[in-house]
Amino acid sequence: MVRSGVLKQPVSYHYDVYVPEGVPRPLLVCLHGYGQTKETALRFGKNIRRDWPIAALQAPHAHHLRHTPSSSVGFSWASTFNPAEDIANHHNFVRHVIEEAFEGGLTDRPQAFLFGFSQSVSLNYQFAAAHPEVVRGVVAVAGATPSQWQVGERAADVRLEPPILHVAPRDDDVYPSDRVQVFRAVLEKSVADLTWLEPPGRHRVPSACYPVIREWLKLKSDEAE
Repeated sequence: MVRSGVLKQPVSYHYDVYVPEGVPRPLLVCLHGYGQTKETALRFGKNIRRDWPIAALQAPHAHHLRHTPSSSVGFSWASTFNPAEDIANHHNFVRHVIEEAFEGGLTDRPQAFLFGFSQSVSLNYQFAAAHPEVVRGVVAVAGATPSQWQVGERAADVRLEPPILHVAPRDDDVYPSDRVQVFRAVLEKSVADLTWLEPPGRHRVPSACYPVIREWLKLKSDEAE
């Protein structure tokens, strides 16, 4: 006979906050992709808006990028082992960071724009669907929609209230074109304010897209008023 048990212990969630001059300003919460770090997330954010406060979040699950103990460490947001727990932890993490930034005077409202690359895109979409009251907009680059939202008889009936900018590089070797078009169909069904881009590029944030993201954020924020 085998008995299974679970010991729940606190897990540390690490993040950096970049504070520019002139706060409060709109808050940009940046999440990295699989195998990356909060430093990567911060670089994404600074390439977009150096004049906004940026919260750069690091995923909780550490792993060596190569099969040697001395190799660099990267981080993952979720796995198929217990995805519901990973999603709930992600949601709590993002909410905590937004609330802390608001209470600390970095932003004038308890809301944020979310930026996600690759693995974090799906989690950010789920957060925006579950907590639209704290999400001003979502920028998603080279990532997927949640699998349970896929088009078909079992597709979830989801509505995403915040505006969405989805960037799908045309030469992405992780998410090829046939999968990307499924993601697009899901978002077109679920999002009232969707901007969809398919620029040239592989599985990364195309450098030419940073000015486009910057202008989209300006349009969707109070700066456009």
